Amino acid sequence: MLQVTAFGIVRFVGMGTGNKGLYITGGVCLVAGMALKQLGSVRGARKRLGQ
Repeated sequence: MLQVTAFGIVRFVGMGTGNKGLYITGGVCLVAGMALKQLGSVRGARKRLGQ
């Protein structure tokens, strides 16, 4: 959770300062972090269903 929040902050700092590279990097990392978080929760749910 903390990593996703940190990437969100990086994205907003990039947006506020007008730094497109920082904005894009933060956005891509934010989306990747959210996707990995979702995949982890799905994997855990499958284990619970099988038990």
